[in-house]
Amino acid sequence: MDPYLTRELSLSEASDRLERAGIRGRVIEARACAGGVSNFNHQLVLADGSRLLLRTYRARGPSADEGRRTELAIDPVLSAFHIRAPHVVAAPDGADFVLFEWLDGVRLRDAFAAESEPRRLERAWSETGRALRIIHDLLPDAISGFVRDGGTAYAPDAWAALHGRTMQKAAVTLVSKWLISAGDARRIADVAARAADLVGSWRPSLLHGDPHAANVLVRDSGSAWRLAGWIDWERACIADAESDLATFDLFTRAQVGATPKAFWDGYGRAPEVSRFRFYQLHMAVFLASLDQAQRLPPGREARRLVTSSLGALLEGLRSN
Repeated sequence: MDPYLTRELSLSEASDRLERAGIRGRVIEARACAGGVSNFNHQLVLADGSRLLLRTYRARGPSADEGRRTELAIDPVLSAFHIRAPHVVAAPDGADFVLFEWLDGVRLRDAFAAESEPRRLERAWSETGRALRIIHDLLPDAISGFVRDGGTAYAPDAWAALHGRTMQKAAVTLVSKWLISAGDARRIADVAARAADLVGSWRPSLLHGDPHAANVLVRDSGSAWRLAGWIDWERACIADAESDLATFDLFTRAQVGATPKAFWDGYGRAPEVSRFRFYQLHMAVFLASLDQAQRLPPGREARRLVTSSLGALLEGLRSN
């Protein structure tokens, strides 16, 4: 079963979306694209040859329009700082969809799988890291509009508490599934209880929230692959940038192997070890506890790590 959400969209439905968005034109084709786990995506081809991305959101979290609201809130920031990403074309009030620019490219994960000369991808990996660093380094004044427009910003104590609660709940689930022992769960709970100390202080940064090689589009320029843009910003928030790095590394390992050095070179620094390890443990335990996550490589990798290499995940995090 395909874990990504897809569904057919009739020309009549597509035309209705275009009309509601106030965009003139005639839709001649509506092509289903791979979605995420919380949205449907369609490429709309218009009679004049132009293309748009129609994203329809499903309910997620406490608010049915959380993902939509987040992508609308971050779009002005991405535009203002020339971050490569598909930008909003139209978002009618009260709708469950947004129309974005169509961005040509293939997922970095897929380019890696198809490319026979990995060196041709080094520039794309570097530009991917560099773009993420630019986002993370934006100053508070630059990202204040994101919160004003409905984006989420976490205070350090709330951020640490959220991660602690998630880890403890996931550990209980893993024990109930006979994937880890009660002793393993206690070790995870010990780390979760010290989340505030392990995370420590951090400078608030704008996070992508779901960074990995399937949320990066690249293009083959002939001599090398180049970054086309970062996509899928619906989990963006303001929090600790180290969380984005840990997620990117864990997911990329599952999708293509070890995160290439070119990414870290582009980003401009290595991770901060203690916080990076904490966030990787959190993500691994969380994904490993979700049965639906096992349909995708990151979920399977997380479960493999938790069931066979928990000691390595806990390294440097246990109390004396």
